[in-house]
Amino acid sequence: KQWYQRRVRVVSTQSTGTSVGSLPEIIALCPNLAKSHKVVYFHENQLAYPTQCTKERDYQYGYNQILSAMIAELVLFNSDYNMKSFLDNIDSFLNRMPDYKPKGTSDIIRKKSKVLYYPIEFPVNVRTNWDPDTLHIVWPHRWEHDKNPTEFFEVLEGLIEASFNFKLSVLGMRYNEVPDIFDRFYERYNKHVIQWGPLNLAMHT
Repeated sequence: KQWYQRRVRVVSTQSTGTSVGSLPEIIALCPNLAKSHKVVYFHENQLAYPTQCTKERDYQYGYNQILSAMIAELVLFNSDYNMKSFLDNIDSFLNRMPDYKPKGTSDIIRKKSKVLYYPIEFPVNVRTNWDPDTLHIVWPHRWEHDKNPTEFFEVLEGLIEASFNFKLSVLGMRYNEVPDIFDRFYERYNKHVIQWGPLNLAMHT
C-alpha cells in the first residue's frame, strides 16, 4: 500500500502519478483505478536519460514509461525539452525490440502531451552581498554525470576566457562519486564562486 501511494494520488475520479512508477502495474495492483482519469507527470524520461556507456542503459525503464504514457489520458512534462526528447525517441526506442514493433505509438502519446512547468515563487525583496549588475549563475542539480556538468563548466570557461563577469553558485547534493570536472573547475576559477555545495537552509529561514 505504501509503495504505490508514494506514486499515485487519487482525487475523486482522477489518479495522478509520476514517471518513476509503472502506471500499468499500479492499476493491476489497484483495479479500482482503471476507470479513473489517469494523468502522468514526467520530471525526466528514460529515453533521453544520459548514460556513460550505451550498454549501461536499462531498456525496461524506458518501456515502462512508454506504457504508462499509452494508458494515461493526459501526459504532462516539466519542460518542452523533456517532452520533445521523449516523443522524438519513442519510435527508435521501440525499433530495438526483437519481435513485435508497435506502430504509431509516438503519435498517440503526442496528441495527449502537454508541458506543465514546475511553479516557482520568487521573493520580492532579496538581499544580496554582490553587485546586482553582475550575472549570478546557479547549478541546482545533483553532482552527477547525467546532469552533463562537463558541458556546463566548458561554457563557463568560455565566458571566463571572454572576460565576462559573473558569479557562480554550485548547489545540489554531492555523493561519493563526483565527476572530476567539479574539482578541476573549482581549483582554477574559485574566485568566481559564491557558494560551492548545498546551502544550509537554516541560514535562509
